[in-house]
Amino acid sequence: MSHQFNRSAHAGRISGAAIISAITISALSFAPAQAATGDPGADIERVIDTSPAIEMADSAVAQRAAVEGNTVTVSGVDSAITVELPVSEKNEVVDDGLISLSSGSSYSVVPVAVEDGSVAIHSVMNDPSAPRTYDYLIDLPAGSELEVQGGDGSVVAYGPDGTPVAYAASPWAVDARGNEVQTHYTVDGHVLTQHVDVTASTSFPVVADPWIGIDLVSYYDFDWISGDGWKLNVGPTTWARGVTGSPSFALIGAAGWDEVRNLMTSTERSRLNDSGRDQYICHMGFAGIDPEWNMELWKPDKSLTGWISSQCN
Repeated sequence: MSHQFNRSAHAGRISGAAIISAITISALSFAPAQAATGDPGADIERVIDTSPAIEMADSAVAQRAAVEGNTVTVSGVDSAITVELPVSEKNEVVDDGLISLSSGSSYSVVPVAVEDGSVAIHSVMNDPSAPRTYDYLIDLPAGSELEVQGGDGSVVAYGPDGTPVAYAASPWAVDARGNEVQTHYTVDGHVLTQHVDVTASTSFPVVADPWIGIDLVSYYDFDWISGDGWKLNVGPTTWARGVTGSPSFALIGAAGWDEVRNLMTSTERSRLNDSGRDQYICHMGFAGIDPEWNMELWKPDKSLTGWISSQCN
């Protein structure tokens, strides 16, 4: 095996956090319902109790580095974007390595930088007086646009040339009893807005977030299989595994394939083919639990539909 690229080493991020399937509310363990306090320290604890991003959180140093004023940086190997948070910077609390920003007592914002460079930005709604909408201004190049995807409501940010440059996973929100709260995104220019539809039966505090990421590939390498040919092994980032299964998996998978291609030398790229591409896109749709995706490049292509029918094998 010839190791070619490892994002963690390249980016200097701390690895070893347990991997869980992201945005799967039914798999979370919730704390008992509690009275809303408006205490930013308590808001951090609430995020720790409920957010799937916590298991993949980066170091305390990385949390501090990601937040500047009322903005947070989402990092990629070759790019980064800043997101303006729906809160001022005047009240900042640091607890358990995480940062809570607030302008008052009704809600706070707790961003969690994940080891793959993505950021889960939590709005903690402490009581019924909290806003129902939260605006996130994403610093994208001129000519870029945000688009809400059908089906799961995730968002893709397209650069000026139409290439995906960032993603927001499906919106989620839960109340203090662990009940799902209806939520969705809208976009206006470079502003992503999360709407949280609380009801009379909602138990506060409520935690909601957009999880925004850039990179889809953590590492890749090749194996030569005697008698067959090259096998490409790709390690998806935690973020990529979190968005597998999205109705937009074919679009995201194509972007991920381009990403891994761009990391390769010309000699390595010459080993690739349409079969490998369709296998990779199939994995993006259906292999979220797998920490490594294997594309057997010697196998004839049978179209994406064919690979899906054979479970990507």
